[in-house]
Amino acid sequence: AQVPRASARQSSAILSSIEFDRDAQLFATAGVSKRICVFNFADVMAHPLETQHRPHTELSTRSKLSCISWNNYVRPHLISSDYEGVVALWDVGTGQQLSEYEAHQKRIWAVDFCHSDPLHFVSGSDDGWVRVWSTSEQDALAQIDMKANVCCVKYNAAVPQQIAVGCADHCLHLYDLRKTDRAVSVMAGHSKAVAYVRFMGANQAVSASTDSTLRLWDLSTQACTRTYQGHMNEKNFVGLSADGEFIACGSEQNEMYVYYKAMSRPIAQQDFATPPVGATPAQAAAAATAAQAEGAHFISAVCWKPHTNTLLAANSSGVVKICSLTHD
Repeated sequence: AQVPRASARQSSAILSSIEFDRDAQLFATAGVSKRICVFNFADVMAHPLETQHRPHTELSTRSKLSCISWNNYVRPHLISSDYEGVVALWDVGTGQQLSEYEAHQKRIWAVDFCHSDPLHFVSGSDDGWVRVWSTSEQDALAQIDMKANVCCVKYNAAVPQQIAVGCADHCLHLYDLRKTDRAVSVMAGHSKAVAYVRFMGANQAVSASTDSTLRLWDLSTQACTRTYQGHMNEKNFVGLSADGEFIACGSEQNEMYVYYKAMSRPIAQQDFATPPVGATPAQAAAAATAAQAEGAHFISAVCWKPHTNTLLAANSSGVVKICSLTHD
């Protein structure tokens, strides 16, 4: 299935973030088109060959968006971060913005709601700071000077007070939020900026870098236990998602890649321009023509539907595709 691209009036349509809500019934997209679009997954899948799906809800913002995160307790609540350093709290059910936080001096790359506290979230920015917030307060609860551009920050769902931070210093930093004066550990190994991090259980995390690799880390020993190679990523943010034993990422060749945790090479890859299963010859030809006309694009975000083999991927033309990992 495919959901619509941003309006042709927008000069750029890159989708920076895709996330499922708490119950995996809704998914939201956000990017430089200054819109958050919320879709009902079942409705989209009921019409898989539709080329344009209308969003369930559409929220307009003042600035380009970099990241979104759903609340794990209050189902309709979602936060977004933008290029102006602002975090906004939204109620998707009413379509209203509830709060706004002047969080950073420069572009925010990442926000993430805490898994154990419905009020807390964390943000990371090009200004070099990570800040911890409560939705009930306007001032930050804590802050960490990373002394480098912050590209990603993520809570560990299994360890409530633990976050991982990826920076332009090529390192992955692990912090206990009860004691933020120093990192619990700093893991070096990438040769360029760490663009994404995702936890894989309590004691493992996977990081993605613009050095065209993913790395799996043992958090108890700070050792890199596996390096994943096969995709191309030298410049752009191309997405990262982990679920169970599987890791997905994008590439600058407009292809999606899936790795199995125990294997260093991809187990699956697919060109974004591949027509959907069940497409008629005319639909397949139209898709190929459209892809050729669009020119070079890259994957900009990926997201597993939790506990399934279904993967959502977006590219820099503003299109989202829903794919399924199957066995040959």
